Amino acid sequence: MDKISMKALRKLIKDSELKHYEIAEGICDTGTLSNMLNEKRKMSHETYVKIMNKLGLNHNDFAGATTEEDANAILRRNELKHLLRQSDADSLDEAKKIIEEIANAPYFSQDEGSQMLLGHRAALAGFAGEWEQMKKYAIQGLEVTRTRGGKCFDEDKIDIYVLSIEEVKLVNQLAVAYANMQQYSNALSKKSSLQKSIEILVKLNTSLENKFYHDEELANIHIAMLYNLATLLGKEKRFDDEIIYCDIGIKLCKRYRNGYIEPMFMLNKAWSLLCVGNEKDGKDLLQKACAIFKATDRHDELDTIQESVMKEFGITVVS
Repeated sequence: MDKISMKALRKLIKDSELKHYEIAEGICDTGTLSNMLNEKRKMSHETYVKIMNKLGLNHNDFAGATTEEDANAILRRNELKHLLRQSDADSLDEAKKIIEEIANAPYFSQDEGSQMLLGHRAALAGFAGEWEQMKKYAIQGLEVTRTRGGKCFDEDKIDIYVLSIEEVKLVNQLAVAYANMQQYSNALSKKSSLQKSIEILVKLNTSLENKFYHDEELANIHIAMLYNLATLLGKEKRFDDEIIYCDIGIKLCKRYRNGYIEPMFMLNKAWSLLCVGNEKDGKDLLQKACAIFKATDRHDELDTIQESVMKEFGITVVS
């Protein structure tokens, strides 16, 4: 079990309006389900995951939920995640309301729950272009678990930390904040904010590389982080480095079947190849990437790509 209480699980089942026999079908008999929910019989992790799947919920989201209030707060948090992905004015206003609503819920007032909430605050600040505030929230989130025994979170030790999934998200947000800040203020460093962001992402990749993820969400966060890193390296005209990280990203996309970001890595790599004078390989990869954009009906992105490569390199992409 993932430390979810039966009280919280019973609440989720009640809210789903599914009957016990509907949930039990294909898992166990109805009597056994009732005994497990009433704590007369132990529920295995496998059974718990199957029940959550029946409810249409991700079991990872509810790890640590112990009360009905926790369950309600996490359900609202799931609505918040959906709203943040939409990122239009109305959805962001609603997201602000939900953040304030769940801020005092016990689940989100300590440890990982607190990190989740600060991560959502950071995301909201990012959508508003408030990069200093985004950085502040990300660091506050990291300090929830990284401030121990008088030690503070150290950006220079990211590559040696064993990071949780919430910490990985927060480090990625910290890097995004730096990348968009006008300047990086540090009297001891001559790095630009963009260089600082790249440094953080390189360290984050080091802490994550060679992992075979059991959690699809963490794998996709790593993939998104690598895409951010490759893109920033391109902005810095570090094309050879960008190609290396694009290759790592493409490999991860294939392993975890992330067909959305894979052509974006291919496009970035093709652009870098063209910039370093490898026209043949660059054109070939560009055509392959554009074919995927077309096949997946991403026509707006395809139009932008065709216009950009014509303007920059005088190349017509046949799609």
